[in-house]
Amino acid sequence: MISFMKRYSGFFLLVIGIIGLMILNIIEVSASPTSQVATNSLTNFTTVESTEIYFFVDIKGEIVYPAVYQVKAGTRIEEVIMMAGGLTNRSDISEVNLAKMVYDQMVIYIPSSQVAQLGENPVSEVFVDIKGAVRYPGVYKVPSNFRVYDAIMRAGGFIQNSDSSQMNLSEKVTDQLVIFIPEKTINTTPESNKTYIYVEITGEIMKPGLYRVEDTLLIKDVINLAGGVKSTADISKINLNQGIVNQLSIFIPAINTSTTPDNNTEPEETNPTTHKININTATVDILDTLPGIGYIIAQRIIDYRAEYGNFESIEDIMNVSGIKEAIYAEIKDLICV
Repeated sequence: MISFMKRYSGFFLLVIGIIGLMILNIIEVSASPTSQVATNSLTNFTTVESTEIYFFVDIKGEIVYPAVYQVKAGTRIEEVIMMAGGLTNRSDISEVNLAKMVYDQMVIYIPSSQVAQLGENPVSEVFVDIKGAVRYPGVYKVPSNFRVYDAIMRAGGFIQNSDSSQMNLSEKVTDQLVIFIPEKTINTTPESNKTYIYVEITGEIMKPGLYRVEDTLLIKDVINLAGGVKSTADISKINLNQGIVNQLSIFIPAINTSTTPDNNTEPEETNPTTHKININTATVDILDTLPGIGYIIAQRIIDYRAEYGNFESIEDIMNVSGIKEAIYAEIKDLICV
């Protein structure tokens, strides 16, 4: 027996070693799941603790500092408002759910209490026609509470040479209002470059006296400034196109009664028997009473007489600018020479 054990002792030792290793493996396998679970749990806990979700929220309207803010998930609208500096004194949050949680790319708009009022009582609209020195003249539909200035801004505003000095820009607009913005008058001849002189005109003139005039005028211009000549004036020997100088005295003589026609009476502005107007002697005021003439054409008749002399026939009046056959047909039975 002893010899048997000696012979196979090595074998028995090997078997015992294998069994011992197997027992150790079993123990390690049994302990391993618990350790792995504990390690996985620790890892998961660390991950949950270190990962946070953030959203970007855009807040606008009646906010002290409107902008885009980065906030944590779970943040309420009220908290975002506080982050943006709070509400302005014009804000209206009656329709805003302050307890609502925000989400990514959410837009929060805080309306104005004024806008809310306008919504309840909408402002009517009117049409205005804007003309003159604005960028985009035309017809515009604007709120009835607009001022003239607001309407002009709607049309692009004033242009560079506009002149609003005589306009009431604070006036309220009305329907069908026409707003005209004039342009500044550009004086191509500066006042400083003009030279003025004094000229006296007397005699058979409507308004004799001393006149301050530009030195570029002619004698006929001075006569016109003085209201024209009287019916008794004789301008046959006066050079109406002569220039003037300082302190010039112009005398308009009367017609020589010795050279007057047969009955030796002075020519009248109107013929007493026919009540016709003498176009050679009538003043601007009398010529202005003729149909179709008016003040401007009447002054042209005076200028024509001063430059070319008296009319030889009533038909010659058509030589005056602005008098054609239609006007002549209306006045031919009312005038004489």
